[in-house]
Amino acid sequence: MFQEALVKDRMPVPPPLQSEGTMRPDLTTGRMAHDLRNVLQIISGNLAFLSCRFGDDAAARKHIDRAIAGCDLGARLTGDVLGRGAPFPGSTCIRSARADLESILVAAVGPGVAVRLTVPARLARAAVDTSDLKNALINLAINARDAMEGHGVLEVSFANVGGERGDWIDLSVSDTGGGMPPEVVAKALEPFFTTKGRSGSGLGLASVKRFVDGCGGTLSINSEVGRGTVFRIRLPAVSAS
Repeated sequence: MFQEALVKDRMPVPPPLQSEGTMRPDLTTGRMAHDLRNVLQIISGNLAFLSCRFGDDAAARKHIDRAIAGCDLGARLTGDVLGRGAPFPGSTCIRSARADLESILVAAVGPGVAVRLTVPARLARAAVDTSDLKNALINLAINARDAMEGHGVLEVSFANVGGERGDWIDLSVSDTGGGMPPEVVAKALEPFFTTKGRSGSGLGLASVKRFVDGCGGTLSINSEVGRGTVFRIRLPAVSAS
């Protein structure tokens, strides 16, 4: 009952499949894959909320984490379908989406983690799909929450790079967790690599890398044991007309 009510309350209207400048092998398949990806985003967001709500229940968390892993895999598979044609066009006004992004981050990390979100007033529009960006932030936030064991500070900031309006947008996601040794950093983005044992899927950070690679961006990790971790992502900005 609780899950159903929460999902209905947050259910967005899926945007129509855009076709300007793209050719799909099968329009119906592409539309279904795109709409399914939106549904998976809704489920993933609600699972993140439930993960926070039942964070003290180890049995519940185990099943919720498995469900999140399933959503990540589903998003990966739908991304494969959409990627068979030209890249799916999309753009995001991060300033307009700020409140929604902050809500997602707070739900993902839980009450024990303080969220600090910085979005410049004149931030350029990002040349990425909004749902893809949200999913990447959810995965990064969940990873940070686990690194901080549910208590700490998560800082997320955006900035223009290459002029006031920016040719690129820098996204920085940092936590105050225990950090990672170099050998873990080297493998952190590999699919199925996890330090969480059976409770981890190893797909969260891999899906972030897939998103960044897909939009033509870059991703780097700076981490030091005992001092936390910083993920730095460079995303393409929409060119000014």
